[in-house]
Amino acid sequence: MSEIWERPVRGAPAPPAAYGLSGLDGMRLHLQSRVEPPPIRYWCGLEPTDAGPGTATFRMPMTPWLHTYAGMSWGGVLAIVADAALGCAVLTTQPPGTPTTTSELALSVLRPMPMSGSVSARASLVHGRRLTGLSTAEVLDDRGRLIAYGTSRCAVLPTLDVPPVALEEFPVLPPETFDGPYLYDEPVDAEPMGQDMYDRYSGLELAEMVLAGKVAASPVERLLGAHLVDVAEGRTTYTLPAHAWLTQPAGVVEGGVTACFADFAMVSAVATTCGPRTAWAPVDLRMVFLRPIPPDGRLITAEASVLHRSRTMAYAQATLTNEDGKAVALAWNTCLIVPGSWEEVVGLAAAAGE
Repeated sequence: MSEIWERPVRGAPAPPAAYGLSGLDGMRLHLQSRVEPPPIRYWCGLEPTDAGPGTATFRMPMTPWLHTYAGMSWGGVLAIVADAALGCAVLTTQPPGTPTTTSELALSVLRPMPMSGSVSARASLVHGRRLTGLSTAEVLDDRGRLIAYGTSRCAVLPTLDVPPVALEEFPVLPPETFDGPYLYDEPVDAEPMGQDMYDRYSGLELAEMVLAGKVAASPVERLLGAHLVDVAEGRTTYTLPAHAWLTQPAGVVEGGVTACFADFAMVSAVATTCGPRTAWAPVDLRMVFLRPIPPDGRLITAEASVLHRSRTMAYAQATLTNEDGKAVALAWNTCLIVPGSWEEVVGLAAAAGE
């Protein structure tokens, strides 16, 4: 049976002529529906909702496809919406023909993740130079509560030799007539592990069950296309095919998706150090992006390991490489370790965040 991410891709990268626009007008192309949305819009629902000089806002629905084995979501998912807003806040200040790319990303999770509704990231430029730009973002839930805070450093790439164009040269597209569900609206056909599984088995035992095919992959793994290929205490290895569903308007895998994948691998490595009836949750994520990832279908491998584990905290790292053995990203995270059921832990964290 084919996986959901193997379905025919919808959406398209921005047309080459769009690079003749300023960064702000390039954002307006999407806000005004003058170009087809990129595939990631149909994959997870990520979309821009506002932009101005040095500002950008993106929204993403929190669907069951973004849940883990525990039926919860985790901080790495927020990197998808945060990275989009952070990068575009820098892009909106650039002249025509000047692309940007994220080089560093940091995200701190301040409150439990919403399990439904949507999240929004509002980003602003802090400092812009000829070669780099720095931006910050607040990630908010539907109630306007701050759930995460992020920063990003973007590299400003050399100016492209493209003819300038006006925004009005791109006509507004007719309303979409597609009547089927987007990928993120498809029903999830697998139930998460019940609390009884976490009460009976350690994190390592559960991971070994997944590796052996005795337990189904979590919804977010299936949406990503990620696969666990090796596991030991304090260590996991995952692979991810660089498929076109994950691409943004520039036609490469979105940096936030790469961060989400890296964080999942690191959280899973931390989980292998936890005994039964123990919950774990990432509280921060740091990424360094080394190379763009083209949607060529080749595997990206994330090798994650725990650097240090105390009674209440764990620190992990991950290296992401392509099939040529070249590193494409480096990652680090911190996880909170709390004995008890997931419901108890989320309740305590929610109370602390009020």
